[in-house]
Amino acid sequence: MGSASSSYRVIYLDVDGRIQKVVFSRFCSPCDIKELFCTALGVPRNTALSLVDPTGALVSIDPTMPHNTERSPYRVVPLTGGQLAASSTQSHSSSCTDPGRETCGISPEAASFKERSSQASDL
Repeated sequence: MGSASSSYRVIYLDVDGRIQKVVFSRFCSPCDIKELFCTALGVPRNTALSLVDPTGALVSIDPTMPHNTERSPYRVVPLTGGQLAASSTQSHSSSCTDPGRETCGISPEAASFKERSSQASDL
């Protein structure tokens, strides 16, 4: 039997000059991981992001991304120009959708309820 820790991944991010350790399950969706990165960065969770390694190469945000260390953290860059900025203003339910799967761990019904609740509280 494997240890419980083997089902978790650790990635290190450079957030404004400080190292942020992010831990997630290897079973997380890319959207869930992106939301964790947004939280670490302090930006809205539907912000478009780029992940860059120390050599400047783009890294895919998914559970199979290469391991890194505290000495070689990834840099997370929020994207704010062109069409990507427009996508960051979309509702959560449309920004991270995998066909045939729940939206980022939230069922479509829950996302719809959450959106309706948010609109009702604005009244």
